[in-house]
Amino acid sequence: MFGLRDSIQVRAAVRVGSLSLLAASTVASAQVLSLQEAETLALSQDPSIQSVQSMRQALDERQVAAAQLPDPMLKLGAMSLPTDTLDLEQEPMTQLQVGLVQKFPRGQTRTLRAEQIRERSVGLDDSALDLSLRIRLAVREEYLEVQKQQRLARINREAVTVFKDLADITEGYYATGQVQQQDVLRAAVELAKVRERGARIGEDEERARARLAAWIGDAADSDVAADWPALREPGAADAIK
Repeated sequence: MFGLRDSIQVRAAVRVGSLSLLAASTVASAQVLSLQEAETLALSQDPSIQSVQSMRQALDERQVAAAQLPDPMLKLGAMSLPTDTLDLEQEPMTQLQVGLVQKFPRGQTRTLRAEQIRERSVGLDDSALDLSLRIRLAVREEYLEVQKQQRLARINREAVTVFKDLADITEGYYATGQVQQQDVLRAAVELAKVRERGARIGEDEERARARLAAWIGDAADSDVAADWPALREPGAADAIK
């Protein structure tokens, strides 16, 4: 029994070391998508954020216009103008009139209208902030889910290596009569379970990437950082409310 366990540990250590070196070289050569990059990409592509920003800019322009006086109007007119000849010299009473008309709204109409538009603009700022926070939350949840599934996959690959070694060694011992056939079957069953678990982990990762792709598109297929991101601690409950 001691010889079996010792052989498993030696082979597992060699294979795990090889897998670690391979994974490190692969990550170094591939382009890694950080959580911050994913959030920035999602915010820049989201149409709702862009729509709110456009409305905000339009309100800012309206606020400036509302605080100003209406544009003056130039008034042109004619009196006693002969309609048959349109000759200005025909009648001595013919007159041409030129005037400038400027409207002045009553009371504080301009100030109040500009303040009203400003409040609407501030409300849009709050809406944009709420949307951006919701998008960040959704992206973080899916990004961290991809990270979690990748970690589970690495652990499961190491388990596959160990159980594969166990199955090989058990078959070797069975050939020499040191173990029974049920031990060989048990090792094969455990190896099959670990491989099946690896398939489920891969499917969970693909689903998480698909949900992430809804926010950042094809960038969701990129490699994600191996280390957990450093997230800021949430504020006090009263401040959040």
